Amino acid sequence: MKKLLIENENDLHNICLELKNNDFLSIDTEFVHVKTFFPMLSLIQIGDKNNAIAIDMQKITNYDSINELFSNNNITFVFHAMSQDLIALNYANIVIPDKIFDTQIAGAFLGFGESISYAKLVKHFCDVELDKTARDTDWGIRPLAQIQIDYALDDVIWLHKVYGKLLKLAENENKLEWIKQEIACYTQEDRYTFTAHNAISRVKIRNHDPYILGIVSQLADLREHIAITRNISRKKMFKDDDLLYVAQKQPENHKDLKNLRMYSDKFIKMNQDEILLAIKTGLENPIHKKVYSISEQHLKEKAKMISSLIKSMLIVVSNNTNIATSTIARSDDMDKYAFDYLSALEKINNSKDNNTDMDQDTIHNYKTKYKFQTSWRYEVFGSLIDQLLNNEISLTIKDGIPKLCKIS
Repeated sequence: MKKLLIENENDLHNICLELKNNDFLSIDTEFVHVKTFFPMLSLIQIGDKNNAIAIDMQKITNYDSINELFSNNNITFVFHAMSQDLIALNYANIVIPDKIFDTQIAGAFLGFGESISYAKLVKHFCDVELDKTARDTDWGIRPLAQIQIDYALDDVIWLHKVYGKLLKLAENENKLEWIKQEIACYTQEDRYTFTAHNAISRVKIRNHDPYILGIVSQLADLREHIAITRNISRKKMFKDDDLLYVAQKQPENHKDLKNLRMYSDKFIKMNQDEILLAIKTGLENPIHKKVYSISEQHLKEKAKMISSLIKSMLIVVSNNTNIATSTIARSDDMDKYAFDYLSALEKINNSKDNNTDMDQDTIHNYKTKYKFQTSWRYEVFGSLIDQLLNNEISLTIKDGIPKLCKIS
């Protein structure tokens, strides 16, 4: 195995020409992500059966050779836990390949559980203990030490071998198409690009006052916009607790802002007009939490029982298919689904018209919101939920093992 550190465009061009004839390449990145919103790319590692290459992105200014390689649709680019890699590559204006395989996602389909580490896959398939001494190193400092380069290259040397093993397993279990469908969801552009819309969803807040929520929503969007456009870490700039504090104080002018305990904070000083406008807009657009009627509260209680049954069935399905439970369905989605099912059933039962088409529309409208009622998830789980709710199958115990049985 030839190990290379690339530090100039000429060497990069030559090695990319050599790599372009591969069927697949293993890819990893190293980046710095401390004070910035986006991870700042430091290295790109590329591996094939003969080479392990580390490209020093602090020394490279022309990315044409990398972009040409990554645009090659004849090559599958293999990552492990690719989310942050794609964000770093995209921010650095590196092309995101069309054909991607992720060994962590594949592992979740093949009995390795959700979010298995790269080190564990390498140990399982290659019986190698990876040296993690340089894992927490500062990748922004130059020159790079040899231990850093070796650590970085290990991430593509063994990934090449792990991919081959997982691919064979997936083919043997007829799961490769399911894995490809799942990976395609993770490579959609909205997974590695960001907007400031609905940033409140990332803020932990217990206060349910509609005006407080309205202001926090506007301030969170403002913070997110500034973080993205200036590439500043959102919480290094202004913490969630500070958003709530400003929302509670509700300053109306510059003088009020100066009286805030954190007025010396750069975020406040540099964005006074924007903050005051966000507060005004928040007060004009309060966010009212849904209040459930008594009948809806009764439905929620019934839904908990149905949801518990569906979750129990999920464990059986996960055990039977070797696919991680959280890959198949999320707990909160199953809770919402059970409530929507009962709501749709009540709507149908209370309808004065005996209209089969309308009944089907009502059922279709709530089902299509949930991932486990589409694609491969419907095949392995969603269809079974339908059968369970239609009294076509039951969950039982046979010889001490939970099983799904058809009802005759």
